[in-house]
Amino acid sequence: MKDFYNHDLNLVLYRNDGNAIPKSILFNSFARILKKDGLPQLSIHSLCHTHAVLLLESSAHMKYIHKRLGHGSMGITAEVYSRISKQRKTP
Repeated sequence: MKDFYNHDLNLVLYRNDGNAIPKSILFNSFARILKKDGLPQLSIHSLCHTHAVLLLESSAHMKYIHKRLGHGSMGITAEVYSRISKQRKTP
């Protein structure tokens, strides 16, 4: 899709024409999917947290997770996810 992608934002989801999907469409679509499947309402950002937790559970290094999530600093990632990392190590 490189030829069609029109942004330097490194987006995961975008329209067929390469432009960004408006946030309202993403949020509303995600809410409809959750409702249709009888799941509790969650923010679309919760997918990011789920991804990070799955990476931690697979023993990914915090630096890799930091880069993958695109946080501004390693400190942000460590602060948010170190608690989860510690819980993983506790029997």
